[in-house]
Amino acid sequence: MVSLQFEVGPMYMLTHRAQACLCNCTGGLKLFRGVSSLPNGGICLPKFFSYQCANWGTIGWNTSSVGDSSRDRVLCSKVGPRITLCDSYCAPNSKLGRVRSDGSLNNFVRAFVGETIAKTAGAVGSGKESAMAEDNVEDTDVRGRKGRVVIIAGPTGVGKSRLALALAKRLRGEIISADSVQVYRTLDVGSAKTPVDEREGIPHHLIDIVDPSQDYTAGYFYDDARAATELVLTKGSVPIVVGGTGMYLRWYMTGKVGAPKATKEVFVAVEEEVDRLIKEGGGWDDALRMLADAGDLTTGPSLARNDWYRLRRALEIIKTSGQPRSAFSKLRNCDPDAATEGASWDYDFHCYFLYQPRSELYQKVDLRCEQMAQEGLLDEASSLLDSGLQPNSNSASRSIGYQLAMEFLMECRQVEGAATEERFFLFLEEFQRHSRNYVKRQLTWFRNKGQSEQMFNWIDATQPLEVMVDALAKEYERPNEVVSDVLKAASVVTKESSYKEENLLKRYRTQNRIFTSNSEALKRTLQWIRDTQCLWRNSSTVDDLQKRMESSLTTSM
Repeated sequence: MVSLQFEVGPMYMLTHRAQACLCNCTGGLKLFRGVSSLPNGGICLPKFFSYQCANWGTIGWNTSSVGDSSRDRVLCSKVGPRITLCDSYCAPNSKLGRVRSDGSLNNFVRAFVGETIAKTAGAVGSGKESAMAEDNVEDTDVRGRKGRVVIIAGPTGVGKSRLALALAKRLRGEIISADSVQVYRTLDVGSAKTPVDEREGIPHHLIDIVDPSQDYTAGYFYDDARAATELVLTKGSVPIVVGGTGMYLRWYMTGKVGAPKATKEVFVAVEEEVDRLIKEGGGWDDALRMLADAGDLTTGPSLARNDWYRLRRALEIIKTSGQPRSAFSKLRNCDPDAATEGASWDYDFHCYFLYQPRSELYQKVDLRCEQMAQEGLLDEASSLLDSGLQPNSNSASRSIGYQLAMEFLMECRQVEGAATEERFFLFLEEFQRHSRNYVKRQLTWFRNKGQSEQMFNWIDATQPLEVMVDALAKEYERPNEVVSDVLKAASVVTKESSYKEENLLKRYRTQNRIFTSNSEALKRTLQWIRDTQCLWRNSSTVDDLQKRMESSLTTSM
């Protein structure tokens, strides 16, 4: 086993970026990640640093508890004269094994070698020991390595979720949604969420995390997605970011627009201030006062209690720029390539954009709109109206399907639910047309090739799923290999294919397959509108409406 040995001072701190566990063993402290228990009675810190120890010098081989703490980080004091950073780790519920060369330990190694040991501990060993450390860094190829992240993008209906799920099963990955609507609870049909029973046990992040009444911005997504990425890497799994919201993906890769990246000095200073507060018996309220005293009076009240990640980031911004975080959130409409918070690639991104001819995509999108209308989109839109939301009033009600469905149902409520076939087909046609236009905008966004979009390999999504999964898995496991030619979407680069596609699009006409005149699906939908939307006009409150609906259902039974 190759180890890195450093001489350190009496104080040693693990930052949240490391997210490691510690085991006391012969030869020094071995650093592991993603485990809650270790063999041989070793000492460990369960994941997320939910435990801490004030004096490692008193810990022996058989100690199994290191004290309780509500902190999401750890400050280890009196570590001793030597730290051993080993190239092995213990995966959850498994035996101790070698670290794979797939980047699963990348963030951990980068944090310790690049930041924590050299900067936080204070002094790296000199002379022979220091030279040995340098040599071992080169031999183990850990200097500069970054956590690997797979990003699968593409237009609506192209099959992103299907590919991501299959790839996650192959690579032991976890899915991070980059969809601006899937973040909302109860909005399942209109956002095309993968049903829980079809996720095959693969963890999904950033789905069902906020209520429809709340706004959710690209800035919030950046914070949440980056935190989820570190969590997945901490567990030794592969983050697979999936979505078609171009702004979300661009910010995820390049950073928030205009928000300054903290210097290393500011980063360390913020860490020390927050940790000092906690050690002295303070807590969240004291931390909020510290943020307000620093000049940011608006961020604190908007944070969820114990959201230390965002609080630390707010402190970094105010101390770096002299302005509160809210000053930069107003820059949302600025040039998205002007991002400075994390503008350099801090992860090893493997980016893919799924594509197929637009005429084929349009057919899929038209059918998907029909399926949504059949499977509950109108019911979800009705619930949004019942909650007091108006179309286009916030992020949830601004999305294409929900906005149009809410507007349609508002018209139905004005006429006691007397919706006609013609009016329903007008809604469906508008829904399909707006969705096709959104597909076109998604393709245009990624064709513009901004700073982040240049990294995407375009993939022909018409190929068999197994072919795509095999190629992407091989590229992930062998970083020096490029995506095979069979995956490349030649149709996006040849003038001849583009000309043929334009001719097909000129002749394209929607052909409904579910909702046709006198179809059972149409009859059921119109009956549902009559049964539910006619009750609204004479209801003075939502409670009154609910009582009338319950009475109507009881009568019909």
